[in-house]
Amino acid sequence: MIRRRSLPALLAAPFLARAALAQPAGFPQRPPRIIVPFTPGGSLDVAARMLAEESGRRWPFGAVVENRPGAAGNIGAELAARSAPDGHTMVVVSNNMITMNPHVGPMPIDPLTALAPVSMLAQSPFVLVGATNIPATNLAGLLAMAREQPGMLTYASIGNGTPHHVSMAMLCGMAGIEMTHVPYRGTPEGLSDVGGGRVACMASPFGPALPLIQAGMVRPIAAMGATRLPWMPDLPTVAESGLPGFDAGSWLALAVPRGTPPATVAFLAEFCSSVMNDPKLRPAQDRVALVPDTMGPEETGALWRREHATWGKVIRDARITAG
Repeated sequence: MIRRRSLPALLAAPFLARAALAQPAGFPQRPPRIIVPFTPGGSLDVAARMLAEESGRRWPFGAVVENRPGAAGNIGAELAARSAPDGHTMVVVSNNMITMNPHVGPMPIDPLTALAPVSMLAQSPFVLVGATNIPATNLAGLLAMAREQPGMLTYASIGNGTPHHVSMAMLCGMAGIEMTHVPYRGTPEGLSDVGGGRVACMASPFGPALPLIQAGMVRPIAAMGATRLPWMPDLPTVAESGLPGFDAGSWLALAVPRGTPPATVAFLAEFCSSVMNDPKLRPAQDRVALVPDTMGPEETGALWRREHATWGKVIRDARITAG
């Protein structure tokens, strides 16, 4: 899922995208808003503020970021979907909002029909980390422990149906093991208990896990995406460690209300590509462990539909519900 580009292509992307931009007539007529369905400071918020800051340099009216957290992102998604489809309301979405939440419990909207994809923005790779007080130092060791003690090993997540939870459900299903899920209110709380040895392991975005890895408080077990982590290239992936085809993590994308004019959607897609692939933003992206991964509306929509089916099966097989 993480697309690697050559350095020349990466460096050329911002220039080529700027040259292709054609601002639609009548857009923007006022400062657009970019809704972030989570609290400030996370990866979605960082990406939204990158887009908003650059829009202020290029557009007659710069975009403003509006944080609307709650209900695993559903509140912000519904607000965006019910807004006027004129390009002046955008929303940064994550894979749980589009491909997981619909299978976990009732939603106020169907994100695949109420929201129109604009562009993928970035991948937020996951790492499987383990407590240092268990003997497992790699995935094979962790799986062996789980097989010897079915249901005794625990894993943390940030709630039912989240990427943290569903990623581990996929791992357990593919490995044929049983582990016990322990939900927390947030990633820091879950990682803290892994670090304290109260929970055996956790699937975590790499950014929040890195300081604990560096401090020796948690042990990196495996990268959970299809490719190795660019910041820890010596750590094998889950697929390389015995579960071929395993690929889990989180991604960010930009969406607008369904019915937004195609010319505006195309303009915003090129804008996203030029911003997210700008080399000057790489240090800020690295600080929150984001890997730019942009694509157009049609390709983004196709990916949403594929992953909606994939994660739906995982959630049904694991009997995951919101309760």
